[in-house]
Amino acid sequence: KNPHHPNKMRRPNAPLQQRTGRVSASIRKLKNAQSSQIKILIAILISTALLVGYGAYQVVYSGATTPPASNSRGTNGVRGVSGAIDSLPMKKVVEKDSIPSAIRKEKSAATSTKKYSHNFPEPPPTDQDGTRYHVIFSTSCSGLTHWQSFLFFYQAMKVQQIGNVTRIASSCSDEEKQREKEWHETHIQSQMSDRFKIHFTPHFMSVKNEDGTDSNKDYKFFNKPFGLKHWMEHGEGMGLDPVTGKMVDEDVVVILLDPDMAFLRPITADFSEEENFIISGPVKNHESKRVEHGYPYAQLYAFGAQPFRMIDIATFAGKDSPALLATAEEQKRNYPVGPPYIATSRDMYAIATKWTEFVPSVHKQYPELLAEMFAFSIAAAHVKLPHTIVNSLMISNPGGREGDAFIHNIPDGEVCETAYHLNEYDGPLPNVIHFCQRYIIGDWLFAKHRPHLKEFFSCDSPLLKDPPMDLEKTLYAGVPEKIGEKKTLTAKNAKMNAFMVCGIHAAMNEAGEFFKKNHCEGKGEKTLQLYHTIVAK
Repeated sequence: KNPHHPNKMRRPNAPLQQRTGRVSASIRKLKNAQSSQIKILIAILISTALLVGYGAYQVVYSGATTPPASNSRGTNGVRGVSGAIDSLPMKKVVEKDSIPSAIRKEKSAATSTKKYSHNFPEPPPTDQDGTRYHVIFSTSCSGLTHWQSFLFFYQAMKVQQIGNVTRIASSCSDEEKQREKEWHETHIQSQMSDRFKIHFTPHFMSVKNEDGTDSNKDYKFFNKPFGLKHWMEHGEGMGLDPVTGKMVDEDVVVILLDPDMAFLRPITADFSEEENFIISGPVKNHESKRVEHGYPYAQLYAFGAQPFRMIDIATFAGKDSPALLATAEEQKRNYPVGPPYIATSRDMYAIATKWTEFVPSVHKQYPELLAEMFAFSIAAAHVKLPHTIVNSLMISNPGGREGDAFIHNIPDGEVCETAYHLNEYDGPLPNVIHFCQRYIIGDWLFAKHRPHLKEFFSCDSPLLKDPPMDLEKTLYAGVPEKIGEKKTLTAKNAKMNAFMVCGIHAAMNEAGEFFKKNHCEGKGEKTLQLYHTIVAK
């Protein structure tokens, strides 16, 4: 039973249970078959498996003096395999000399004698309805997005997010690109999952003058729309049909997030379980309540109809733009959205095409942080793709209109215990924690820009000191810049801030312990308290 809705059965969250159901169904069918047929089938399968396995062994390890261990995750692939083996998926061959010498030894030591160094099973390739997914997030090659990317991938692995997960890294120098590529191969792809990718794009951040020349100014958030479009056209498994100009794979569901988001539970296209989501206004596709062609979903952001009121849309979208026809109600109900954005590849590419076209003009009129988000809203309205808005995809702003209700439903006194043991909690939760602000309760703080986090995922960095499990009882927030100054917190705000601080500390430390287990000696001491890294006056 679902404890929050006694009249409804709770649907298991674990992807493994989805697979168990399929296996059980298969077993029931087999039991109905005649015994002799089962024996014949098993004999054929075993014989085939032995022949294929022996053939693959001969091909892969022929000429080797000592075959690697059977659970090897080395980078050698297979070439020129004939017969039945041709139909098997093989890894691309990586020549020894193509691996930088600086990481060859570490990579070999880390990956040649063991499988994934964790206990999180790989999720199924699709959800129960056969939908495929690709999660993406846009970054630069800065130290900030470096550690955020490791945390992002770790949490995706932990919650068993379905589908490929790709970091889109834009505006990187050649040196940065090589460094991030090596890091990704050594610390993420080989240790977490082959589904985790990195895609590099050109430099997109430059702000242009009227004549198209470089203004010597950057707007780093150009990376998101332009990086998205570049990945959709050139990324692994993506691309355009040269004849039709449409996406080769129009049906895969694309989920666009920010790098400062950490999964609390998986994101899928299914929004039919009303107890697990808080949705603003009407659902556009009432019957299925799923992300489908023509029906994108996204998180609510609190800027309302500002893109339509503050931006002169006709100057760049044309006087006949459908965006100008959106009613005041539609502007507020379907377009004040931000990450997570969820849409089919076909719809996401339609938006990305206009998003990249419009965003320079929007930024020119409104050179502020949210310019790229305003441009997304206008682009979506221009291509007639109103969004179903979800409040609870994320939690980021204590006291905002997000997934707060889910946090308040956690029993009083248990918010930090829940944040540290998410897999033991049966109630609904936001899908991601978006740590885009500074969170303080008592003398506990998390702020993503603290320089001490730049090298957090390294052997030399300490882990974060764990906050007390009764942190929500602390009804004040210290001001780290001013000795002795405090701000009073209500019980609700204390609970929200405690969840944010405990949730991020838990995720960071677990990912940090995973890193140290695989690449360092020892687990690391939990001594880093970010509040005390700020010099008080």
